[in-house]
Amino acid sequence: MAPASKDISAFEIMGDYWTLLIVRELMYGASIWSDFSGVIAIPPSTLSNRLAKLVTAGCVVKSVVPKRAEGAYKLTEAGKGLFPILIVAREWQLKWDLRPGAFVSPWIHECGAPLHCKTACLACHEEIISQDILFNGATQAHGHGGTLNHRTSNKPNADLRTSNAKMAKITVFLGDQKALKVMDALLQGHNRFDDIQKWTGLHPAILSGRLRKLQLLELCVLRLYQELPDRVLYLPSDAGKELIGLITQLMKWDADRNCTSSSKPVVHHKLCGEALKVSLICCACKGRITYENTSVNL
Repeated sequence: MAPASKDISAFEIMGDYWTLLIVRELMYGASIWSDFSGVIAIPPSTLSNRLAKLVTAGCVVKSVVPKRAEGAYKLTEAGKGLFPILIVAREWQLKWDLRPGAFVSPWIHECGAPLHCKTACLACHEEIISQDILFNGATQAHGHGGTLNHRTSNKPNADLRTSNAKMAKITVFLGDQKALKVMDALLQGHNRFDDIQKWTGLHPAILSGRLRKLQLLELCVLRLYQELPDRVLYLPSDAGKELIGLITQLMKWDADRNCTSSSKPVVHHKLCGEALKVSLICCACKGRITYENTSVNL
């Protein structure tokens, strides 16, 4: 098994639309080029690039296949560790963006129930909600050099599994690393423009665009706190607050592989006072959810 790169975080891996779809298909068992190109309208050069980046990140290993130039790809343990991130994103979609025709991965837990999950604290077993999380630290936990920071796809019909040619909101959000970074800042309590800009390091024009995007996705709301001149706070909406499970799962993947920076914040759970460690729990049987104890019925 190839080790995960210490220079690449889950925020960078999952914060790219193409990579997000490729990882999803790998979870379904895709291994060769035709498996990916049959359900993703992706240029061959882009597919090659993203698969190579996943190999570099330690999420995928490539093996030689006789009479096939491109080889075969298989998830490593680090790659399988991305599964909770996709499942938490899926759970958000089921609650906040269930539109006719939008594709939802048909996962089944080992208990036999269609998969529904919650992100819980390992210490007290309570579900994680945004107001119960305390971030002790002012620096970002994913301030790497943008190794996988690709331009977000502008092709809404690239995912051929979605019959109505509309990307789910969670895919539009999660597949944009800059929007993901801004939402992370909001959930950590950075709500003024200058503070968000300093924390994310984004150019003001780019930051303005991503804040507008989050408003259009109904993940962010504005609150006026000063007039003449008008100044606003950028606050997570109710739907935005429920992305805290996604953020903590991204952080967990980084922490498990020591991918976070030396100045990472310490995250505590207010209900029990412990340093936050999270687990994915099945809502039906209350058992743990892992890649190995689930199946998909496509």
